[in-house]
Amino acid sequence: ATSLANALETNTKLESLVMWNNKITDIGADALIHALDDNLVIKKLYLTGNQISPDRISTLKSKLSHEELKARKAKSARGKDCVVDSFGSWSECEGRCGSNQGMKHRIRKVISPK
Repeated sequence: ATSLANALETNTKLESLVMWNNKITDIGADALIHALDDNLVIKKLYLTGNQISPDRISTLKSKLSHEELKARKAKSARGKDCVVDSFGSWSECEGRCGSNQGMKHRIRKVISPK
């Protein structure tokens, strides 16, 4: 699992991984947890039949939650492509905002590329 975890750090296509009954222990789970810190693509892990503690399974599940993936994507995007100004004000509502069918937007300017 450790070698696989290293490969996952640069993965850009693989979205799910099936590793049933591979005798993965908490050491391998820790490597996977670390790899998921940088991997923004993996959304599903199938680990049934391994020797991973409930504690590590819980951590792996949280790494793959929608909120965690969203947070990691935002963290990854910060500071890599450019330096940006703070967000401006929200625009007026375009459409029917009261029924959640309208749209508002706000802008932030690129100060300089990195």
